[in-house]
Amino acid sequence: MKLFVVNVGVNKSDASKRKMKSPIFSDKTFEFIPIKEKKTDVEYCDNSSRYKSIKCFNNTKKNLAEYLPDELHNYYAHNDPDFVNLTYGDVYSSRAGNLKNVSEGSIILFLARLYDYDSEKEKFLNSSSLYFVSCFEVEANLEFKKNVNPKVNKAVINNAHYKKLQKGYKKNFRIILGKKSGSWRFKKAIKITEEIAELLFNGTYDTRTDQFVNGKAIVNNKNEKPRKFENFAQITRSIQHFLDDENKNEKESFIKLLHIIKKDSR
Repeated sequence: MKLFVVNVGVNKSDASKRKMKSPIFSDKTFEFIPIKEKKTDVEYCDNSSRYKSIKCFNNTKKNLAEYLPDELHNYYAHNDPDFVNLTYGDVYSSRAGNLKNVSEGSIILFLARLYDYDSEKEKFLNSSSLYFVSCFEVEANLEFKKNVNPKVNKAVINNAHYKKLQKGYKKNFRIILGKKSGSWRFKKAIKITEEIAELLFNGTYDTRTDQFVNGKAIVNNKNEKPRKFENFAQITRSIQHFLDDENKNEKESFIKLLHIIKKDSR
């Protein structure tokens, strides 16, 4: 069983360019704002994909447009992951290349940037952090490309990529399906703290050097550069696996991290 991290939703660039932010409230509940669709893909979308048509998680009488500037209400959202039907899709790219290594039983933790929101004043504050917002225990990894037509179920047909495929979408993509018994959209987001990063990186954090150490060895990334807490967003930008419960050196961190996720996200 391998643990992957997938960074999703609007990010700092969206906040800076378009004032698109996912809000987190004082009780740690949150709303997830998906990225907008690319202009080249809008022709494959329908009205149900507009931000004003997507209901909020915490109050279904509201829609996601509530947290966006007026001029963005009619924009099409790339509403993926689909936390209702437990699917996640991505096109073939260098960022998502490691999706091919996600197998049945793998764990995916979805990471998003959330901005503090003042509910009384109905406005965003300036502070933001990265949070885990959902966990999938993988049931299937489905590949969609020319001459490949995997069996799909009712969950998959609601995924943003599959819906576009039905309207002539030509790109190759994968859809990850989460098991109902081990997958959920968090009620309360899990903030990425130094302690959480220690478990994910399987090392002890040294505040003096902003590095993680396992025994006497510095924890490095695949390019042999030290993993630093200040670079957490950059480190997790591309999809990759961080822990494997079959690795004796990583198993304890794997178990502790999942325990925290299950305990604090409900």
